[in-house]
Amino acid sequence: MQKRKKDGNRIGRGGLLLLLCVLTIVLVPNTAAQAKSKNQGKAGRSSTWTYQPKNRTLTITGKGSVDIDDLRQWDDDDEGVWLGKEDAILPMFRKIIFREGITEIDQRFFCLENVTMISLPASLQKINNDGFNEYDLEEINGAYDPWSTTLRTIKVSKKSKKFKARGSVLFSKDGKTLYVYPTGRSAKKYRIPGKVTKIGNNAFMGADIRKIVLGNRVTVIGKQAFQDSTVREVIFGKRLSKIMYCAFENCSLSKVNFPSSLTSIATGAFYGCPITELVIPAKVTKIGYQAFAKNKKLQKIVIQGNSYIEEEAFEDVSCYKDEKKNVIHRPITVVLGRKMSASLNALCESLGNQIQFEVESGNTKYYVKEGTLYTVRGDLPLYQPKKEEVKPSPV
Repeated sequence: MQKRKKDGNRIGRGGLLLLLCVLTIVLVPNTAAQAKSKNQGKAGRSSTWTYQPKNRTLTITGKGSVDIDDLRQWDDDDEGVWLGKEDAILPMFRKIIFREGITEIDQRFFCLENVTMISLPASLQKINNDGFNEYDLEEINGAYDPWSTTLRTIKVSKKSKKFKARGSVLFSKDGKTLYVYPTGRSAKKYRIPGKVTKIGNNAFMGADIRKIVLGNRVTVIGKQAFQDSTVREVIFGKRLSKIMYCAFENCSLSKVNFPSSLTSIATGAFYGCPITELVIPAKVTKIGYQAFAKNKKLQKIVIQGNSYIEEEAFEDVSCYKDEKKNVIHRPITVVLGRKMSASLNALCESLGNQIQFEVESGNTKYYVKEGTLYTVRGDLPLYQPKKEEVKPSPV
């Protein structure tokens, strides 16, 4: 009897110890589990991320699409907080590896400050680069410019049927589309490979390159392709047809020599560029909204064809306000080619009071007499400079 009672006491004490262990597990933080959760998490519907602090590598595994916003948590002020961040601005990972199974990624991954290398899998089918504005990018890396100044290496699996890397520049497998130039690399000159037919959206955004030479097969320059880059000179190819939205916005181009093949110049394409003289080829059918706006260096515009000019295409070029909000009228020469017969209302409204029109021989729509622009049909005065309103330019 005493032995059974002793055994029973042993069982009781064992149960108590077990209960204490369970309570300890529940109430005391599990540091190993916390460390694990800190260095991994979900990245979209069907993928996860893992961070290795030792080599500062972010690895994304799983299936399907991964958006850059999937790697941030949102605080009460609706601001994105990066996983594994060192401070309030920059993520601390240096390398990003996408494992097999990931089929689509956001192009903004290539814009992350502090990231030096990105590796892409054979399973990748698409890079979502439909164009994005600089404000989207500023949200990625806080106070820094909306592009990477650190990315130098892009790797692609040799088994990929969609993409390839050549000198760490990302291309389509057939070499016809240039997707991403790693903007952590500086160069005095970059020659687009001969097979390329299209420069992708945002491809050189913020790149530190002085001169770009396009091959003769390039037909399209994508949205924001060279926006905010340091490009000063561009040699266009002979087959270039379209220059898309904000393609060269805020570049340092002082001179452009468009090929005769060009047909379209989109909205904001050369916004803020200090171009001094501009010749619009005869095949250009449309000059988009603010295509050449904010250019206070422009002195002469030659329109060779019948180009439709949208509103504010030349806004703040020869008529603008200085720092003291004084209205400045700067003389500018506009030459109308033989084929130009489209409306000039938007052009005149943008350029202000000091346009000096010239009309090439053979133009059947317009002519100039004593400085006044007329339409041949009915001899209607269309535009006359107002010299009395001229104010000296502060430049």
